[in-house]
Amino acid sequence: MRVLRSITFVLALGLWGGLAEATTISWDFEQSTWPQFGPCCPNAIPTVIVTENGNHFSRLTASTTDCGPSYFTTCPRTRAEVVIGNLTSVEGATRVYSIDIRFPSPAQAPAQAPSGHDSLVWQMVNPGGPELRTSWIGSQNGRVYLGNPIQPVPHTQYEVNLGNIQGPFATVQAIDLGPIDLGVWHTYKIVMIESTNPAVGRLMAYRDGVLIGTLANQATIRNLTYTEIYIDVVEAQGNMTGVADFDNASLATVPGAPMNLRVQ
Repeated sequence: MRVLRSITFVLALGLWGGLAEATTISWDFEQSTWPQFGPCCPNAIPTVIVTENGNHFSRLTASTTDCGPSYFTTCPRTRAEVVIGNLTSVEGATRVYSIDIRFPSPAQAPAQAPSGHDSLVWQMVNPGGPELRTSWIGSQNGRVYLGNPIQPVPHTQYEVNLGNIQGPFATVQAIDLGPIDLGVWHTYKIVMIESTNPAVGRLMAYRDGVLIGTLANQATIRNLTYTEIYIDVVEAQGNMTGVADFDNASLATVPGAPMNLRVQ
């Protein structure tokens, strides 16, 4: 567990859910245990909990051989993954997600190439249809981004094609979150108004408490089942080892609130 700067995402503006008791699921790895079912895949370099300067965190590594049915991929795409938890989807409800992520330097993860290429490191999944992923954090060309692929994708300055990491419907609405800082922790937080209505959906992205950009005019969920949160290293090309570190994962519901949401 650690206290750091924050990157905040707000998927919001629109209807708020009715008043309800808040629910929180959190995991800081300090007990050296896993949430849910633990690592999903038999990775060549096992998913582990690392201790560094007294702090416990998880390290996921996807090697070049980690592909195929056992990894829920089609080769050459590779995967390492852990399920954090899920919250029931409710139209207009507020959800808050937070995760600390570090792309380790070669000194911190010896003999492992840092994830600085076409990779996915955190995702929201909305089961119940052929397309599951709703939003995710990834890296491409040495930069970090937040993407939302839900169709229709609005035509904005943030519209990009993420190719192999997304597959079909590869064009997504995205926010450039800046360059990868190897060896530096950042906290990403998502505050979401769940909606299948593009007119309601909005996503504001903050890096370490500073607003980076806003996504609007796009749904934030695909259906009213539930949203599941994963930490990942998914390498689109599968031609090199990818590794990322994770800490302080949390999911929370928020009771009804005023129309204007301000995130500190």
